[in-house]
Amino acid sequence: MRYLDPPTTPRPAAFRPTSPLLATVLLLLGAALWPAADVARADADQLQTFVRNEVIPAAGVNFVRVGDLDSDGKVDFAGLDSVYDRGTGNIIETRMTWWRQDDPEQGMPIGSNFSAGIDVRGASRDPNLRMGVGDMDGDGHQDLLTVEPNGQVSAWLNPDGSAEFAGRKSGGRVLTDVDHIEIANLDADANDTRDDLLVLRDGRDVTWYRSEGEMGEIDLGKPETILRGSDARQVESMTAGDFNGDGLLDLATAMNRTGGEIAWWLQRLDGEDRVFERAGVGTENNVRDLTFGDVDGDGDLDILVTSQVGNRPYDIFAWLNNGDGKTFERDEGIMHYGITKDHKYNSIDTADINGDGALDFIASEFTANSNAGHLCWYENPGAPAPTQVPTALPTPLPSATSPGSTPPSATPPGATPPPPDATPLPSATPPAGTPPGFEPIVTIHLPFASRR
Repeated sequence: MRYLDPPTTPRPAAFRPTSPLLATVLLLLGAALWPAADVARADADQLQTFVRNEVIPAAGVNFVRVGDLDSDGKVDFAGLDSVYDRGTGNIIETRMTWWRQDDPEQGMPIGSNFSAGIDVRGASRDPNLRMGVGDMDGDGHQDLLTVEPNGQVSAWLNPDGSAEFAGRKSGGRVLTDVDHIEIANLDADANDTRDDLLVLRDGRDVTWYRSEGEMGEIDLGKPETILRGSDARQVESMTAGDFNGDGLLDLATAMNRTGGEIAWWLQRLDGEDRVFERAGVGTENNVRDLTFGDVDGDGDLDILVTSQVGNRPYDIFAWLNNGDGKTFERDEGIMHYGITKDHKYNSIDTADINGDGALDFIASEFTANSNAGHLCWYENPGAPAPTQVPTALPTPLPSATSPGSTPPSATPPGATPPPPDATPLPSATPPAGTPPGFEPIVTIHLPFASRR
């Protein structure tokens, strides 16, 4: 799953006009500063080359997702780490594990210190294991969910936020022919407090399974079709985010790796039914993975893909949202150049990893000629994104505020409030009816994430 942008902190009363004279002065000052505000926003729309950070030790990693697994307020990574046969290059087995973000060493920036967490005990070691990260039981902590090759759905619950993942529980379902899963709180607009499972089957439907049961338990409900087979027959991966800001989670999909197409689908409510209508498509060849996030800092969600064009190396491309969720334009300035033609980004995800307010991305990278995998995160050198009201995932994750500081423990995102004995985060609502560039706005920059 991923985190959406945090809300804007209400302005103190001291910033509000209290007399006609003061209001006039502020109006003139706002008019004088308005061009500067426009320039700043225009600058935010220009993507810059992301900066590749140190490799995180993970010799055979081929899949990664983000989440605050140990509930310390810092972004961690979970993924699949495979063991390869040196002779044939084939995967022998796969481990499900996670990597903790530790406090930085003295004088080093946030996001510079990671360590390998435990391998999840009892998890399938089959290379075809499917996994995702999210709060499946509604207790405010990030869990791991797997769909094994035999179809068994298992939840590795994290009841105390320690990321021990000792308790394996059945999801109450056996799902066949699963090609891809996504963890998303599809009905958060209806005040649901837990993440659900989206399942993609090749050539068949995209299906939604609600996570039900008491807090601390998981029991997947009856399947509900959200994309019919006629629409989903070539879909190979997907991600869910609110692209048009209406409070409903939408979908972005990658169609047929060799066919070269991505699509975005907007959700609308038709009575009690959730209807997804395709709003647009774009050409993107050989897509291996896609995710979403506000990478250009303009306040709406963009789409990131890792793909290959012709014989060039794999690259990360951004499709920039024009603001209505219907039109996305492919940014021709590549966010990162692939190293060699056999250097592949097998999976990507987004998060504000160093807490500076600008959205970064994490990639699991694999070099075919050496059968070597590793994790790298890429720092966004752009300006912090403007904050916005969270849509469909209402509980954002707090970030560290300065290098060397330890962020407070908090509820991870995914529409999951803290348990009753926890100290809730202060709520923040945006001021209504305020023109941009007029009054000072105090913002909170928090990590961003989701997916699956």
